[in-house]
Amino acid sequence: MRQDTLRKPAHAGLFPSRVLFSPVGAELSARFAELTGLKNHAWETMLAGDAPQRFFRGMKAGRGVFLKLIPSTHLEQHIFANRIAAWSASSGAPVLVMLPGYPVSFDAVHALCAYEWFNGEYFAVGSETQLMALADGLGVMHRSLASLPDIQLIKDNNSAFIQKMRETHAALASGDARACIEPAKVREVIRSFSLDDFDGLSAPSPLHGDVNPGNVLFSENGLKILDFEDSHFYFFPPELELSFVLERFALIHGNGTTGVLDAFVAKYADSGGSVSKLSTKQLIHCLRLLRIIALCRLQSAKIDDEREWSKMLLLWDWISLCESKKQWFPLYDSSRCT
Repeated sequence: MRQDTLRKPAHAGLFPSRVLFSPVGAELSARFAELTGLKNHAWETMLAGDAPQRFFRGMKAGRGVFLKLIPSTHLEQHIFANRIAAWSASSGAPVLVMLPGYPVSFDAVHALCAYEWFNGEYFAVGSETQLMALADGLGVMHRSLASLPDIQLIKDNNSAFIQKMRETHAALASGDARACIEPAKVREVIRSFSLDDFDGLSAPSPLHGDVNPGNVLFSENGLKILDFEDSHFYFFPPELELSFVLERFALIHGNGTTGVLDAFVAKYADSGGSVSKLSTKQLIHCLRLLRIIALCRLQSAKIDDEREWSKMLLLWDWISLCESKKQWFPLYDSSRCT
């Protein structure tokens, strides 16, 4: 493999594809009718992963409804996350909030969350209009989250999270813990970067935690940011979320000119975001830190999905390549793939 060539990632989360729904069976349809009022108009889809997730859509009183099954063990986390989303929405942020009365118990091990259906599409790669709309929405969201009444609880959750990550980092670095793939490489990566290196970054603030292309929908009327599940503990410098968003919506597609990055950060700041400048050095630093956190989370949660581990190692190599070449290469370019 040539130095400037990287493999196509196996995990589709980097490049989400269109979600297709199929009709649900009679028994499940009856259960939805009992809980939500959806009658004979329910469809489902399943997203694969370490823990497959089931999503549903339907119509109620002429309005579209989006439904999500969650483990009952995660119920408290989802309720808190929705409270954070609702606070942000009340301040004008373009986020999706759970409908009143939800979540509800679905069966012995699941609860059901419901949201108003937003008829949007995933990010159109290369769309400057959508990218700037996202910068605007991100700035409004970060401004609102900075004034959350639950900040102390998020700080406490973050402290517990960081302590767990430090323990995992030490275990991976020492060899006491072994990654499910390429343990020697994972150990080398972990040893090369501190989990606590926030020098030169802004003060921490509540953040969404997972603004990836699968969690943002765009339409002619605007956008919606979904899935606040990590927000209950995500208390970090906002540069981390800015860097993550730029990586997933621009950089991995080779769209990383200084003009694009500066315009995104300027729009973000104009909309209330707390960061007005993000240097290339800071951006690379944040992306490396995000990879270290992600690898520690995978190990700590005992996730053996090789696709997730491969994705993180791939992104680490991609950052190194782009840094050495002083250019943002597309993460996957078939013309250079061996």
